[in-house]
Amino acid sequence: EEKIKVIYNGIDVNRFRKMEVPRSDRPTVITVARIDPLKDIETYIRACDLVRKKIPDVLCKVYGPPVDEKYFKRCQKLVKELKLENNFVFAGKTSTPERAINEGDIFILTSISEAFPFAVLEAMACEKVVVSSDVGGVKEVLEGYGFLIKPKDYKSFADRIIYLFENPSVLAEMSIASRERVLNGFRIEDMVNNYRENYMSLAGKLYRAYG
Repeated sequence: EEKIKVIYNGIDVNRFRKMEVPRSDRPTVITVARIDPLKDIETYIRACDLVRKKIPDVLCKVYGPPVDEKYFKRCQKLVKELKLENNFVFAGKTSTPERAINEGDIFILTSISEAFPFAVLEAMACEKVVVSSDVGGVKEVLEGYGFLIKPKDYKSFADRIIYLFENPSVLAEMSIASRERVLNGFRIEDMVNNYRENYMSLAGKLYRAYG
């Protein structure tokens, strides 16, 4: 175990940044995720329903392809059952996630399983506060800078979203801190430098041992 060293993924912080894009003037929650059971879009929908009861004009959007058609239909049915047609939008696949993320005020990730998702880093780099399920390595970047929620706990997801919308100064402060977090260790340059330093260190050990 003492020989293991983690090298985190890095992202392009020039591409993923806060930018002006056409968007609704409604309080907006965004996710960028494929529509399948692992992403647990149903929890997102149920959270949206609870938020809507406190913030009637909230808009919840999901950008991503429906890779599981049966599950997609189940999600669409749930939206109709909860009468969320005016609050929840399946926006389809996007080739510009940086623009999609900037359409929102808050980014949500409701997955029941992840490794170390790029989406969290990308949203933080765009100065969005992330509310995410506590899975995989998410807490290693998000803890202290966003909110970690037990998977499937849609009530807690809703509570955090409502809290942020009702406290705009907190939302603004956390948004700026989110990008700073990514700039300090999660850029492409950081990843490349970490690989280089590790290779050089290993090469040095080999040289001393066999040179």
